[in-house]
Order: sequence, then C-alpha cells, then structure tokens
Amino acid sequence: MHAMTDPRPHFERAADQLAALIDAVRPELLTEPTPCAEYDVRALLSHVVGGTHRISHVGEGGAALEVPAEAPGVSDDGWPKAYAEARARLVAAWADDARLTAAVSVPWGEAPGRIALAGYVMEAVAHAWDLARALGDTQPLDAELAEFALAFARLALPAERRGGPVPFDAALPALEGADAYGRLAAFLGRRPDWAPDPARAAAALAARVSGPVLRPGEDGYDAEVAGFQTAFRHRPAVVVGARTAEDVRAAVEFARAYGLPVGVQATGHGLPAAAEGGVLISTRRMTGVRVDPEARTAWFEAGARWARVVPEAARHGLAPLNGSAPHVGAVGYVLGGGLGLLSREYGYAADHVRSLDVVTADGRLRHVTADSDPDLFWALRGGVGNFGVVTAMEVDLFPVARLYGGGLMFDAELAEEALRTYLSWTETVPEELTSSIGMVPFPDLPQVPEHLRGRYVAHIRIAYTGDPAEGERLVAPLRAVGPRLVDSLREMPYAESGSIYDDPEQPHPYQGDAAMVSGLDASAARTVVELTGPGSPVWSVVQIRHLGGALGRRPVVANAVAHRDARFLVSVLSMVGADDRERIREAHRALLDALAPGVVGRAVNFVYGDGERSTGERLEALYGAAGLRRLTEVKAAYDPGNTFRLTYNLPPAR
Repeated sequence: MHAMTDPRPHFERAADQLAALIDAVRPELLTEPTPCAEYDVRALLSHVVGGTHRISHVGEGGAALEVPAEAPGVSDDGWPKAYAEARARLVAAWADDARLTAAVSVPWGEAPGRIALAGYVMEAVAHAWDLARALGDTQPLDAELAEFALAFARLALPAERRGGPVPFDAALPALEGADAYGRLAAFLGRRPDWAPDPARAAAALAARVSGPVLRPGEDGYDAEVAGFQTAFRHRPAVVVGARTAEDVRAAVEFARAYGLPVGVQATGHGLPAAAEGGVLISTRRMTGVRVDPEARTAWFEAGARWARVVPEAARHGLAPLNGSAPHVGAVGYVLGGGLGLLSREYGYAADHVRSLDVVTADGRLRHVTADSDPDLFWALRGGVGNFGVVTAMEVDLFPVARLYGGGLMFDAELAEEALRTYLSWTETVPEELTSSIGMVPFPDLPQVPEHLRGRYVAHIRIAYTGDPAEGERLVAPLRAVGPRLVDSLREMPYAESGSIYDDPEQPHPYQGDAAMVSGLDASAARTVVELTGPGSPVWSVVQIRHLGGALGRRPVVANAVAHRDARFLVSVLSMVGADDRERIREAHRALLDALAPGVVGRAVNFVYGDGERSTGERLEALYGAAGLRRLTEVKAAYDPGNTFRLTYNLPPAR
C-alpha cells in the first residue's frame, strides 16, 4: 500500500467524488434515509462536513475530540459551500509533508499523520457510497478508491475488533459478485443490498432515460415486458424502454449500483426462462437501419427486426444473412449464431459481423471490432447476452437480389417417405441450396388455411441462389415423392424470402429444445414420425435443418459458435397449456434421447426455453468444453459480477 505513505492524492479524488454527490443533493432529499441507519441525508452531510473539519484540526496540531464530527447550522442549500470550505481547510492543514510522519491525536489514541489521513479517506469513500445509494445516483464510483479504502479497513479495523470505541458494526458477508464498493460496505457493517424506496430510485433513473421506466403495477408495465413467448415472461423490478445507447448505459449503471441483474429483450423470441426481479432493458424502440451499398454492409440497432433490414438491403440488390422469420430481432439472432436462409453458402450470420456497439457491465459504451477487443469480439458472436447489451452492429451483405425458393407440403400418408427422401437428397445438393423439413401437426382452428386444417404434414423449404431452371432440376426428386398439398416453389425477389417458411407472427406459448447431429438416416425418419407424429400424446413440431457447406468451415475471424461438424439441426417445439410443461419436456427428451448416438451438441437460438436455466452440462452442450471455458474467462474479464445473467448464463471463471 504505497499510498499509505502519502494518502493526499487519494483524498483529492475522494473529495472530488464526494463534492459531485453533494452538489446533486436537492433540499427535498435531505430527510431521506441512508445505508447508515443513524443518519438521514442531512445528518450524513453534517457528519461528512464535520468530520472533514475534525481531520483538518488534527492536521493543524489539535486533538480530534476537540472538534465535533457534525456541522450544525448549515442551510438546506448550503451543503456544497460548506463542504468546499471544509475541504480547503483540510488541504491547507495537511500541506506540510512533515504532518504525515508526525504523531497526531485521533479518537482512539495516537497515530502517524499519514494513518490518520488514510482513515479519513476510507470514511470519505464509504460515505460516497452511502450518499450515492441514498440519492439513487447510479453514476459509477471510483473503483480504485474503494480498493484503497477496503485495504486500509482490513488493516485498521479487523472484524474481531468491532464494537466499543470502534465506530463500525460487525462485518457482513458481501453479495456474490459484489464490486469493490459492495465489499467495502459489507466489511464496514453496511447492508450491501441496501436500496432506497424503489419508487424514488426508479424516478431517479427515469430522469436520465428518454424512454419509459416502469415498475410492476404501473400502466404500461405488462405491455413493455411482453414478448413473442407467452408461456412465461420476465417480471423485472424495473423495465427500461430504451430509445438510445445512452438510455442503455443509464439502465446498466442503475443495475450495477443496486446489485441487480440485467436482461435484454427486443422481440422476446429467444426467452430461455422467466426472470423475477432485476432490470429488463427493452430495446424495441431502437430500430435504426442503415445500408452502405458500396461497402456491402448494414448497420442496425438493437430493436430492429429483419423485416426492416431485408427491404433496405434489397433496394441495392443485396441480402443479409437473415433467418426464416422477418419479425425476429436481428441483433439477438446474430448474437446466438444466426442460422438462416443462405447459411450453407455463406455460413452463420455471426461469421460476418464487422463491429458491435455494446454497453459492458462497467457502464462503458464500447465500439468492438476484431482489432479493438479480440476476446470480447469473439465471445459476443455466439455468446448471446452474457457480456453486455449490444446497442447496434454492422454486418456484411451479399449480392443476392433474387432466389429460387418456397415449399413443398405432403400429407400424413407421405410424411415419413418425404422425410426419408429429404434426408438422402441432402447428400446430393450444392452449397448454394439451403433447406429444411418441418413435420407439422396443424391444429383444427379457423385461422389455419382450410386445406391444412387438422392435418399432419411434411413441409420442405428451399432457398437456392442459383439458376431457377437448375433449381427445378434439383427439387425433382422431392416432387417425385407424390402429390403435394402445397407447391410454392418459384423464383422470387429476396425481399419476399420471408414467405418460404411463413412462420407465425402471433405471440403464443411454447417450449422447445434442439440437438445438432452428425447424421440422420431412414431409421431416424421413422423414429421422428413415431415419437412426434399423429399418434403422439404431445403436439410437436419437429424441424430438421440441413447444415454443412460454409457452416462447417471456420470463419476468417473466429467466434464462439460451436459444433461446426454437425450435419443436421433437429429442433422440437410444442405449444404449452396450463399443465403441459412436464409432459412436453418428457416427450422432447424422448425424441432427443433417441437421436443421442449422433448428437454433437445444442444450438443457442433453437433452445426455445422450457422455463429452466441452462447450467453445467447444458451449457457445455451449447459451446463445447473448450469454448465454454474461454467464454467464462472472457466473462470474468468483462462482467466479473455476473450482471448480465438473465440469459443462457455463463458464470465468470473463478
């Protein structure tokens, strides 16, 4: 602790920090409580100013107990001036270097001046935390000061010496992942989870944010937390409707200040499990999109959907690596890897990210590239929301203006044959053709087209960027399976590519899982139909996506997307009723267990959420052992307190 020899530079920083907080105190806040149970804000300010005069008196040669540790008579609006005067007196009193080595009189006896002054710095740092908490001020405090104060406290105030003349309560355990201020507060006997009245804290945050800040029970709260997934939803203590990156920064700083976890939601498709409490940042208002046709790139904000990005790119004869559903949020899709309509030709969407703007747990807005932050750039692309809130990203676009695509639907009696034919057919097609097959039980409901109502069908989807005539030749073996309920294959503008899957846009309750497999054969086709077909006790949609091609190759700049050796992705999804979850979970497990010999892992974007957190083996299945280890190391570097844990959470490496 070299600073113990001369704590004056630390005092200057601590005084700057305190002065900024004192300047922010409005008269109506003076009666608010603080983490120091015996002080309201007015009494705390009196103690700070009085204590500064006391240590100044010590520096002038007097005894500490000759001066009260309070400052009576200060007007409600006079605290900034009172502290400035006390601070100036302290600077003058301790200007002579000799005072640092001289013995001085402190309340507990005599000590070298440098120790007395270091003790005052510790108190000033601790009281800055007290005041920031009381005011609901979420601006980051000086972490180095807290480390200095904590080191001094452990030397001068060991836990076993509390009580009696030592003016601190018994040390308390720090919260898991606490920063230096949380650890200091707990060591000095403060409740590290202390927070002011939630309504006032939220009001202080609302003053910094351009969008809405809502708490449970307030008008607009339920609509703000709602997403595409309705089986379960977040119930945060505070939801912030961000409009700008600065709004996101304010929300993250607020969460860090109060030790709250953070989650992010744009459209709510990929919700892994419901989060109770914490802060939810809703990015749906951040919908900016820009296309640079010369550079062949698109920039979009955190809430932009592919339905906005695709048409903007199409105006220039370009296409992004979007997924099947235009109403899905683009940023979340890419952060989870991004397996889309052109993937076998160009790879995962995460392979083609140029840059990301992200707010990390320290409240910094960073522009992240492969050169600026290589580890963070690697982890963000595939690691979902574990490392910060991505406010915008720039991605590559590709020269695809039109494609040959659409679908073929076969009725139940041909479903297994269609699946068997499809699986063998995938061995023959070029990389320019990306496809999937869905085994779909359509409900008997009025909103379903009459020719599909109540039917179990095999739906083959095609996206081919080559010549349409060659596309016709390539799909001939599929058409030969037999009569089709639907045959929508055609040449189309890329802007109409959302019609290939025609995914439902209406929010609904569902849960699902997925496995990436090394291969599937005729027996697998039979297993899928037997376990999930018309005779199954659980209504399930099974989708099998053909991988390989560019998906199997390492990108130019590596990322966290795993299992590139997989040949197919098998996902299973079921609608959820009131009491269905365990029954659905068992049915899904039965299917994936049957495929287990060929399973190589799981895919983040297709683990639709079953209300359970992904931990241990489930996380390793997403990223592989080596990938998971590196991700947790990056997590420890950028989010050691695990602030961003309301997702497929990766705990920081220890």
